[in-house]
Amino acid sequence: QGFSSIRRLNKRGNKRDPRNSLVLEYLRFVRELKPLTIMLENVPGLQDYFLFSQLLRDLKKLGYWVDYDVVNIKDFGVPQSRRRLVLVGSRLGELKVAYPSSRSPKTVRQTIGKLPPPSESKDWVHKVVANH
Repeated sequence: QGFSSIRRLNKRGNKRDPRNSLVLEYLRFVRELKPLTIMLENVPGLQDYFLFSQLLRDLKKLGYWVDYDVVNIKDFGVPQSRRRLVLVGSRLGELKVAYPSSRSPKTVRQTIGKLPPPSESKDWVHKVVANH
């Protein structure tokens, strides 16, 4: 997206980047499918983009209670520090972005260290042999 932090740092952000309007496609799906609850995850820069305020207005017009916040996924047990914008909405009533009760970061070893090596897996996906 043209509003991602890396594109802004490289001064390559482009308000005319066609990927920026993907939030409107998300909105189109919500209008068509009318789900009871919704969730959107994206780069934090989205909240500064003019289409984000339009998204919020339109979701409210469709009857959604909406909450959003920027979270770090490491607080959710992912072995990576990455800030993400999370938006949740509900037509059933108030819904808030949920936070874990424990925010102790995990390493990759803690997360996947006890898994068997792919060579011992019974899953056919892991049986593919690389050519290197």
